Amino acid sequence: MSAADAAPGSPDEQEFDEGWEFTRCPPGHVFDSSNPHAPPRRALVVIDDGLRSHNDFITRPIVSAPIHPGTFQGKPLFIANLEGAKHAAQQWPQPGRVLNLCETPLDLDCVDNRFPIPDRLPLDEADVAGWYTDTADRIHQMLDRNDWVVVNCKAGCNRSVAAVLHYLVTRGGARYAPALERLKEAKLSSARRLRFKNRYQSFDPASRTATKFSWPALCGGASTVFESVLKQKAIEQGKHAAPGQQRGAKRAAGA
Repeated sequence: MSAADAAPGSPDEQEFDEGWEFTRCPPGHVFDSSNPHAPPRRALVVIDDGLRSHNDFITRPIVSAPIHPGTFQGKPLFIANLEGAKHAAQQWPQPGRVLNLCETPLDLDCVDNRFPIPDRLPLDEADVAGWYTDTADRIHQMLDRNDWVVVNCKAGCNRSVAAVLHYLVTRGGARYAPALERLKEAKLSSARRLRFKNRYQSFDPASRTATKFSWPALCGGASTVFESVLKQKAIEQGKHAAPGQQRGAKRAAGA
């Protein structure tokens, strides 16, 4: 019997921890609005199955901790993989919206599937630049009209991270490097809760990585193109220093 099929409270079902609201719905919400003290229903569960689901950022649902862009009274943004976005669209309280950026559509009422882009090379930088503008506009509209917004791609590693990072820099007033660190920490928070590991990390108690967890950001696929275009946009807005400027700033600081 899988953890997902286990009876509530049985030894085979292990709830991740009391921080469940970060990966199930925005803080302050519960599923049963008529009974806020009711136990959470259909929670994502910890899967501790040795090596069988290592690096499984596609088939297991995961949603980041909330990211507050500083717009619209702190309404939260979330990054998710496709399965995590499906979970949010079906289970989280409305009003909320999901922006699905991968090429696999989600046929659900609160999902916008209009801005897919491939995560593979070759990828034209001009197409990516236009896509950044379109997704930033759509995220802004969604946050204006809803209580929460989830941005997802297939694994929650490249396209969703790139779109949210671009939004934070161009609409949220953030600088590139601190914004990227915020996203990585929001993702790592959920990776810790849900015990996601990459292929080099082990559940073996004797391993040095037994307590280490991960959910990659801007890694592989077309990440080099997404990152290159985003950095250029940030430089144009004065939110990211060009490499020569960074070296000059370091020399000046040491003078």
